[in-house]
Amino acid sequence: MFDEADEITVELLLKPVALGLIAAFVMSLVLSIGKSEAQFQTRLAANFRSVVYLSVPIVILGYASGYLTGISRAAAVGNLIPAMLTLVGGLSIYLFKESSDSFTRTVAFSVFMFGFSIFYGAQVGAYTREYKQADRLIVLSNQELRVRNYRSNAKLPGDLPEWITGAAKN
Repeated sequence: MFDEADEITVELLLKPVALGLIAAFVMSLVLSIGKSEAQFQTRLAANFRSVVYLSVPIVILGYASGYLTGISRAAAVGNLIPAMLTLVGGLSIYLFKESSDSFTRTVAFSVFMFGFSIFYGAQVGAYTREYKQADRLIVLSNQELRVRNYRSNAKLPGDLPEWITGAAKN
């Protein structure tokens, strides 16, 4: 039912979701500190629910942005950093309009989680790009071998024609 691409996708999505849930729990603990035990448990449940709604989407967005930046060979960092700074600046301007402490903590938590998840995603993407390169080359070599064997068994020339590869011969 699941192929390798599905397994990789699920693995890549579980990391940021787990990170978001752990961060939401820690933030909920901090926000729920109070006087009595009963009130603490009630506040913890309410805070966890509201912080999860905030942290998981932000962490997934940050992780995906960072991962794609890290795995890409294109200069995506030049576009990602200004976008991230624009988001932080926009949230900060909105924060000055609102003066509640809970909103200030929420924005600070969001900015922290977004920045942390971008950094984490970029590290995972760069690691995947650099250290999984040998695995990718082995897969490509095995594909090439299968194609060459097929062409040899079908009594076709060993080199692929230009219309298949799209490459012009020099």
